[in-house]
This record gives sequence, structure tokens and C-alpha cells, in this order.
Amino acid sequence: MRIEKLKGHRFLLTGLLLLVLMFAGCPIPETGTVTEMQGEYQEDARAAGIKLPAFYRDSAYRGSCVSLQPGLYTTAQLVAAGIRDNDVSSVRVPAGYLVELYDGSNFTGTCFKYTSSCPDLYNANNRPAGRNQFNDRMSSVKIYQTNLVALNPMTSRHQYVSAENVWNNPLYANKNRIGLWESFALINLGNNQIALRSMGNNLYVCAENNGSSPLIANRTAVGPWETFELINLGNNYIALKSIANNKYVCAESDGASYLIANRDVVGPWETFEMVMLRTVTAEPTLAPEMVNVAGGSMTLQGRDVTLTSFKMSRFEVTYEIWYSVYKWAIANGYFFFTAGTAGSLGGAGAAHTTNKL
Repeated sequence: MRIEKLKGHRFLLTGLLLLVLMFAGCPIPETGTVTEMQGEYQEDARAAGIKLPAFYRDSAYRGSCVSLQPGLYTTAQLVAAGIRDNDVSSVRVPAGYLVELYDGSNFTGTCFKYTSSCPDLYNANNRPAGRNQFNDRMSSVKIYQTNLVALNPMTSRHQYVSAENVWNNPLYANKNRIGLWESFALINLGNNQIALRSMGNNLYVCAENNGSSPLIANRTAVGPWETFELINLGNNYIALKSIANNKYVCAESDGASYLIANRDVVGPWETFEMVMLRTVTAEPTLAPEMVNVAGGSMTLQGRDVTLTSFKMSRFEVTYEIWYSVYKWAIANGYFFFTAGTAGSLGGAGAAHTTNKL
């Protein structure tokens, strides 16, 4: 609860506040929406001695506090654990956890997701004061443990699994180095079951069509098709069994084809080295690594040219990737001052440009 609440007058004050908001024309918070976000401040829960997600009755981590183990908690389960319904005002989230707050009893309604702490759920989304974001609205919560991993199947190719889906491609072990598309948040669902969320598009890996189609990162929520049993084979080697069809995930054709859950036993193609990258403490950023390029003057073909300092990506970007970003931007209301032409020959598709620059 927030400090302004007074014992014995909660319902009276709430009613008066609603009347004021109605006459003032203040908007009512949306329902049925999902907001992916960070805590308002990067609170160091570890420094505060918090090892599990902790939920506080008052803002700024004050008032009664209850810590919860990873799991799924309905309203009744929260009450049994000592958290009253609609009575949480701040939350501390240690590194390595994902906390999903819901204002519906059974994980329905508005959802705010946190991988770091938030001292004030009233202004959780950095909105102007006066509009309650999530203060005293938590009715159910999901708590997951997360780590960032890469997967390297034990095929003769020894390449990392990538979810790169510029054209909505399935998972494919075809990359020699680890980047955003080769990084996955491993979410512990309990009972040796996990989900994998691609850092490239923030979507969950799915054993599509009940496991009969290749794995692809295209889901916004976790269900049976997005759930895998993790089998520890020792020495950082694992196998993954799809809950959808009870089959092991395989890097088909010695890694030359897409990953698919279609095997009954574990062999080299079904064995993956799990490379621990780091603990997830924040949502991924898709911004490229930039470097500064100093400006200067020069003479080119008899002409004096002066360039101001600028930034450019440290690594090259293929035309295919750029074209996918271009299409997304156009579809989402962005525009380009100079439209240019598509493709190396001005065609309509993302043609490869290895022979032309």
C-alpha cells in the first residue's frame, strides 16, 4: 500500500478518489495488456541482502515483506504465503529472476514483467503522477529463474544454435560465434522443465505443431509446446525433451538441418553443450555496438570533402538483415527521407549483394 492510506478509511478514501478521477476526466488503466519493462530504478537487490524476489506492502521497500521461491502463485496461494490481495506497492528482484505480476487471480489481465527491482509500482512505467500503474493491483504472480545460455550440439559441424528468423526460419545450428540470435534466456519452470526465450526477438522457442515441425522462436507465452524437460548429461552437456510429444530435440542431419523434436534416444545429435553466458539482469537491447569515427578533410577526385565526426556499427550488417528492419519500420509507421530502391538491382526483394556494393 502507499503511505497515504489510513487505517479504517481505506474504502472511503478509495471511493472519494474514484469520484475525483471521474470528474477530472482521468483515464482508467487498460486491462488485458502486457508490458515488458525494467524496474524504475536499477536497485541492487543483492546489496540489500535479498536472495529471492521480495514483495513489499509499501513503496520504497517498506512495510511488511514476503519473499517467494520460484513458482506460480494464485490469489489464494499468495494469501496463504502472507501477501494480501491487491496490497503490494514495491518489489525487489535479484539478478537471475523474472517476475510477472498479474492483476487477475489466475494469471490474467494486465501483466508487468520485471528482471530488476521497482521501488514504486504506482509510477512503475514512468508515467506522470496521478495515474496508478500497478500499485495494490497484484492478484497473482509467476516467478522464474533465468540464465543466459548458448547451445552447441555435438555434431561434426560444432556450430551454435541460432534463432535468427529474418524470414521466420526455425532454429538452426549454423553459427560459428555467439551473438544475440545465439543467446537464449533459460527459464526454470520447476521439476526439471524449462523454457527458452530468444534474445534476438524476445519470443519463446516452440516445438511447432505438437513437435512435428522444427523448433522456432515465435511464441509470446509458455505452453506445452514451449516447455522442455532438461536432462543433465554431466560436464555442461544436456539433452532437451519436448513436453509436446515426449521426443528429444535433435540437430537433424548432423546439424545440416533444422532442430526438431523427433528422437526417442539421446545420441551426439541430441546432445548439446550448454554454454553459460551470464546471468540475466536486464532485458536485452537490440542496439548495435557503435564506434566513433573522427571527422576530417580530404581530396577525392579533385574535390575537397569535409566530414564531421560520426558513429557507425563495429560489425557489418548484411543487406538481408537491413531489409528486414526496413520492412518492419515501414509497417510500423516510420518513413525514410530517401526511400532508395530495394535489392542490389532495384528489385523488390532482399537479394544478396556479395558481388555488388
